[in-house]
Amino acid sequence: MVLWTATAALLLVSLALPAVRLWRRRRDRADGLVVYLDDKLHADVVGRVTEVDLVRQEVTGGRKADEPVALSELDSYVSIRGRFRVDVRGRDTVVLLAPFGDPDDPDDAAKVRVSCAVESLRGIDLPSGVFKARCLGRVNGWNAERRELAVVPVAVYL
Repeated sequence: MVLWTATAALLLVSLALPAVRLWRRRRDRADGLVVYLDDKLHADVVGRVTEVDLVRQEVTGGRKADEPVALSELDSYVSIRGRFRVDVRGRDTVVLLAPFGDPDDPDDAAKVRVSCAVESLRGIDLPSGVFKARCLGRVNGWNAERRELAVVPVAVYL
């Protein structure tokens, strides 16, 4: 009887492990592939995170929906969705840029600059060219001369 019970338990475990792995993979894909995570920046997000869709030029969360909001007015924590590209690949830093809107020349548009520490990239190569991504981060400031919103990322999802 003990042998039958042990055999049944081993069979159940051997069937359950692949199912759990498959569930975890699907769950991770549903949230997006995390390509960057800064373990030192624990986002103690108090209040609302401002949602920004750069392509649609929409800003929601913590603001009145009928009030237009410029990138230069954003502060605190933001969740930014846009079309990013790698601007600089340095030894210690990778800089991502995403334009505001869908301009003919992205270099002439206002944009978001996300500076990622190479040590926090999770061993995943960023795509070449333009790619869709979401960045959760803290606004570091607005550079009026360059028309760029600097964001310190907590996480970047593809």
